[in-house]
Amino acid sequence: MNVTRSHEGQTVQVLGDRVTIKLPSDQSTHGLSIVTVHVPPGSGTPCVTHAQEEEVYFVLEGELLMHTPTERHHLQAGDMVHLPPLTPHGYRNPGEQPACFLAWTVGGPMDRFFVKMAESVHELPRDLDRMQAVMAEHGVECVS
Repeated sequence: MNVTRSHEGQTVQVLGDRVTIKLPSDQSTHGLSIVTVHVPPGSGTPCVTHAQEEEVYFVLEGELLMHTPTERHHLQAGDMVHLPPLTPHGYRNPGEQPACFLAWTVGGPMDRFFVKMAESVHELPRDLDRMQAVMAEHGVECVS
């Protein structure tokens, strides 16, 4: 049994969002990683796909607007979204308060993607080439 306390985990800043890795994929038999993501108002991600990972988001507080090229879903605390591999998805915090969600992925080391992003990408558009390289290395692709 592994117990991770509320104050434990590796925290990295991925552009506007603070990601805390609660369970690294290399500590899981099936490559499960679990993170919390704190999203300030207005922050979010573009629409992307993951080549391998199956992902779940569970909103703990605040609100998220989940989006695909053709859909919009407004999620609030207690709502969940399941994303099979290759499912286009992105999110944004449309509210005036910070949002927080729990995310877990199976099938690939998404936690390593967050760490690499935090190390390599600090400001856009200046670091756009580095961001694209990190995304390609981890099987993440932007979708318009």
